[in-house]
Amino acid sequence: MIKNTRFMGRQASRQRGVTLIEILITLLVLSVGLLGLAALQIYSVQSAQVSAQRTLALNLATKIADDWRANRAGCTGAAPVRLQDLPVTWNRLFESGNPQAVVQLRAGDATVVCGANEMLTVTITWPSGRFDEDFDPTDTERLERVVLVTRI
Repeated sequence: MIKNTRFMGRQASRQRGVTLIEILITLLVLSVGLLGLAALQIYSVQSAQVSAQRTLALNLATKIADDWRANRAGCTGAAPVRLQDLPVTWNRLFESGNPQAVVQLRAGDATVVCGANEMLTVTITWPSGRFDEDFDPTDTERLERVVLVTRI
């Protein structure tokens, strides 16, 4: 059995265990990886929230278009109408379709335009982000928008 070997005049030694620097580097790499996974999870949750809001807005726009189809006499080609400005019956129809929708879209705004050839455009706008408290319709960088164009 050879205990010591020589290579170019130096004696080879055997290393046993791991050094503290190796452990610290391993912990650093592991922590960066875990932070990356946490960021990916947060992004996934936010994307799911935005997707749910878009689906809800599209469902509301479809409901509004169906309600306008039921009353074609309301399509006169006039200026855009905001849902808040519509008669009480339209507001009631809008809110009764999904009572949770108004809460989930956090005070969004809906505009209905009935143009030439009975083309109906429904635009629903709401603040983007999960934790926004104030809705500022002039801040266009932080707004999400769904536009539905259909013939009634």
